[in-house]
Amino acid sequence: SGTFLRGFNSDVSILHNSSSPHAVGAFNQAYMEYLFKQCTAEPLTSRLVSVNHPLPLTDQQAIEIKTILSVLASLFLLIPLCYIPGAFVVFVVKERMSKSKHLQLVSGVE
Repeated sequence: SGTFLRGFNSDVSILHNSSSPHAVGAFNQAYMEYLFKQCTAEPLTSRLVSVNHPLPLTDQQAIEIKTILSVLASLFLLIPLCYIPGAFVVFVVKERMSKSKHLQLVSGVE
């Protein structure tokens, strides 16, 4: 194992992407690895490794995710299915507007 050359005492602000849940840990690990390499005698070969495992979802979070996915799935299924009967209704509406069936009945066409 290596020996430490010097110590640091510095205040640091880590700017991170708040939309990513693992950003703080990743940026903190990158900064700590930088400090570790500054303190060791062999900065090219030394590495500081951190392992980040997210916590499992709570029951409430799992229910919220399932609810959102269910609503989206129902919307993606129901909206396209509304166009199928709409295609058949076009003929009925055109017939009512033009009264072509009534004209055929009056003129005796069977």
